Amino acid sequence: MALHNRLKNVFRDPSTAALLLLLSMALIVRIPLLLSGATEEDVYITLRYAANIAHGVGFVYNPGEHVLGTTTPLYTLWLALLFRLHLSALLGGKLLGIACDLLTALGVYRIGKAVGRPGVGLGTAWAVALFPLNLTWAARGMEVGLVAAAIVWSFLWQILEKELATWFCAALLLLLRIDGGVLALFLLGDSLLRRRHFPWKGLLLFSFMILPWFAFATVYFGSVIPTSVPAKLIVYSREYAGRFPQLRPFLGHMFMHPFEGCISVGCVLAVLQAVWSFVRNESALQSQYATLLASLLWMLTYYAAMAFSPVFLFGWYFVPPSPLFYLWGMLGWFTLGTRLFPNRVRLSPLVATALASLLLGAITVPYAYHSLKQAQMAEQRLRLPIGVWLRTHAQPYQTIMLEPIGYIGYFSGLRVLDTVGLVSPQVLPFYSRRYPSPLHALWSHFLPDFVLLRAGEYQALLRYERALPLAERLESHYRLLRVWHDPAHPLAAPAFYLFQRRSGS
Repeated sequence: MALHNRLKNVFRDPSTAALLLLLSMALIVRIPLLLSGATEEDVYITLRYAANIAHGVGFVYNPGEHVLGTTTPLYTLWLALLFRLHLSALLGGKLLGIACDLLTALGVYRIGKAVGRPGVGLGTAWAVALFPLNLTWAARGMEVGLVAAAIVWSFLWQILEKELATWFCAALLLLLRIDGGVLALFLLGDSLLRRRHFPWKGLLLFSFMILPWFAFATVYFGSVIPTSVPAKLIVYSREYAGRFPQLRPFLGHMFMHPFEGCISVGCVLAVLQAVWSFVRNESALQSQYATLLASLLWMLTYYAAMAFSPVFLFGWYFVPPSPLFYLWGMLGWFTLGTRLFPNRVRLSPLVATALASLLLGAITVPYAYHSLKQAQMAEQRLRLPIGVWLRTHAQPYQTIMLEPIGYIGYFSGLRVLDTVGLVSPQVLPFYSRRYPSPLHALWSHFLPDFVLLRAGEYQALLRYERALPLAERLESHYRLLRVWHDPAHPLAAPAFYLFQRRSGS
């Protein structure tokens, strides 16, 4: 009877039907994206770790090398469990990501409702459900959907003052991504400064959840920090010279793309309106903005790290903060609309959601599907066939030096010397300025059985080695074994060059 009454109260909310419609649409439109088969390159790095765990090899990429090259240990363990149960780990990971997208949409709606702005929450859920960024990454197998959900629900429970739930989600976030620890600092600051409360019970639960992993990682890997963190900073600092090389691309993404640009303007409006509410002493708005302040400060910190870092802006970096980004953007636009049109005509939330979703979905879903199919065609034409060819023609114990270690590393099964250092930290000293060509230094120092170079890498290596004695060049120690052309551009130069070490070298 109590459950029946609770359900009746839920469905009295005029936005509930709209939310259910939105969640249903979010699920439906993700099914064809899942069926596109698109899988991000880096997923296969995590899958190789998971397969090795499941098969008893250890938490390793290369057998015997205890290197934490995956950035998402909890997701890796989930995939390892699926492998162990003889289920499709890749499909299971993608389905979990889609489920977390729905949880994220539900969470941002509840945040809007919790601060007295259900319309803002519904608008944010609509953005999470149908904006191109989230659709494109919904079914590519990355952990970013899980990360976004953990972020949203951490802030939701903090707003609702559910201490144990807050810190449970914060611990999950940290186990999904080590940089999630920064969000825990903002949650703690919000508890101390806004609520005047020290969350000792929550922190105890948080510590209980993360300490086993921290202890294991420290003993097994020597550090809880994934190798990819210092590797990307070292390698990209050399590749992208100058101060703040990613600032301009970041600003271009945030303000020049139509959807992100609209939300960015809304965020600016929200911040200005927050300042104005404090100047005018508008207590209702002050309370809303104060409650959401920690989420804004965390979001700005995350974006600042992206904008001012030398690390290349990979597309999935934008997904974790996107729900809060949409929330603040919608808050800005909705508040401005309320001020400008206080007597506006009100549409039913269900009708407004249906119309807006059909209009937006007709644009974004075909775009996302086409983008995924195009991206996957490149993988199917080149990297996957290279990996399969190497598995057939090379010996399992042999080592290959290359940069794209996802598809090729997973499907070849070879021992990998990663030129970027994500799973091979031993290469990082060769990116110091004393080595004019890291590629030359790497092959000549480690002498792997195979060297796989992209066209640009090969040309750069040739230019450098022209000035060296013949005995120090790649051609003296390796023979060109095979090239791969991109089938989409058959008349162009080869896309990949595979070299095999000569006998006696």
